Amino acid sequence: MAKKQIKQSDLQKIADEIDNIGKENEAGHRKVIQTVASPSKHTNEIYKKIMMETQERVKRNQEQSLQRLKEQLKEVQDKISEPLKPIVKLQEKLNKDLEPITEFNKSLLRTSFPFNPFAPFVKGGGLLGTYNRKRTTGNTILGGATTKQVKRRREVPDKEKRKPSAIGLGLNTYLKRHNLVNPVEMAKTHKKHRDYKIFGFMQLREVCDELNVSIEEAFLYICEGMTSTDNRWRKHRIEKEFWRGSESIINIVRYYYDKHKNAQSKGLAKYTIKKLHKSEYVKNIFNQNQAKVPSYSVFSTLFNQWKHHVDSLKLLNKKK
Repeated sequence: MAKKQIKQSDLQKIADEIDNIGKENEAGHRKVIQTVASPSKHTNEIYKKIMMETQERVKRNQEQSLQRLKEQLKEVQDKISEPLKPIVKLQEKLNKDLEPITEFNKSLLRTSFPFNPFAPFVKGGGLLGTYNRKRTTGNTILGGATTKQVKRRREVPDKEKRKPSAIGLGLNTYLKRHNLVNPVEMAKTHKKHRDYKIFGFMQLREVCDELNVSIEEAFLYICEGMTSTDNRWRKHRIEKEFWRGSESIINIVRYYYDKHKNAQSKGLAKYTIKKLHKSEYVKNIFNQNQAKVPSYSVFSTLFNQWKHHVDSLKLLNKKK
């Protein structure tokens, strides 16, 4: 078959047609020129295949990125959790130690007696606290009443008998156990048996209320009790002050070690606790604390305890 020759006239004809199409487009009469073959069944299948492969590739990339992110998060969590293990153990120990207080607190809440175990340590707190609450019968004798009102029964005496007004504190049980008819009688019984447990100053405040003791009277009785005997005064003035940083006991122990070392260096008889007990130095220390030197048997026992504390805590620069 002979090939058709393209003449110059044919090319001119094609150029004229293109020029006419351009002019029609400029005039707003657009003519669609099909430059690509119309989609076929074969091309549609190829397109679907390409789309599916693309979606699978994107999905795999997303899963891989997510997995890498999870691994990075786990690595960060491991680095953070390791240093926090001691804190977690400490929290568990605190929760275990506070469990009795928490249970006691819950029992008090069930009896309309709100209790804060940390009340003595917050601003405005104290030994008997300034924990204020209102009652239907007026203010408590141990404090004011400025917080929300709490209903509380108020038992009325029947001649010499009276039941405790406070609920959930074990007062009724205590009265029955000792055959008492009035909470005030606890003041005499408790000195002998001491089997009623106080779990906090808020509970003590309620007990004082049952004993008809005001806050001023409570403080007065504390002072009278502390000074009623030489042993009590020494315990609070000297022994317990040691744990607040007092130097009295430390100085006595230091004096004993100095005397003991001096006697050894001079070949003299051993400096004994008995000599320390009779010394003017010890007498002066006790006088400074308005206390009396106890008997030798009591003093020797106390001194051995003091020496143990001072040595264990390494409070002396020089030892024997």
